Amino acid sequence: SLELIDFRINGKSVKAHVSEDNKAKYVLVDSGTTYFTAPSEMFFSVMKHFPEAPCSEVEDYPPIQYVLRSAHNQTYTLEVGQDTYMVMDENDSCRPAFMKLDIKRKSYGPAMILGEVFMRHFFTVFSRGNGSLEQAKVGFAKAKVGAQPKLKQSEQLASMLVREASYLQAQASVMRRQKVPQRRQRASAR
Repeated sequence: SLELIDFRINGKSVKAHVSEDNKAKYVLVDSGTTYFTAPSEMFFSVMKHFPEAPCSEVEDYPPIQYVLRSAHNQTYTLEVGQDTYMVMDENDSCRPAFMKLDIKRKSYGPAMILGEVFMRHFFTVFSRGNGSLEQAKVGFAKAKVGAQPKLKQSEQLASMLVREASYLQAQASVMRRQKVPQRRQRASAR
């Protein structure tokens, strides 16, 4: 979990306009949650700003901003654009990838979650260090969608050898399966 100082839409605080019980104090990063989440009041505020619309009409939706505090008391603004928080359905309509979730546990709540939709667009690295809370870290970097990793020549050769070995294993498996019925036929002829 990360300490959440503020949550903003188009530079304006959403936390400032909700009751104390619904002000998210933390942001959880969870690959087991699909969408972004927000406590009830904050969720309804988000939904008012981002109505479902044809995808061609959401390109001007403003960014959302998570203002976070690090363990070293530094603040960081994590800005998320509409290309991340809006998702398209099969009818070329876009809707916010948010769901209402009230996390009440004192150690984690109230909180917002950055789920799998977020991690599609932001490379996320978790480090537990030695396992203590003080050593735990999470890092984000904007992902380059569609990027292809560049391999060194030795890595390309290794990759080719792995593919070749997989092919040979598959062929050997097919050949073993084909031989088994022939052995059974001979045994039944005796």
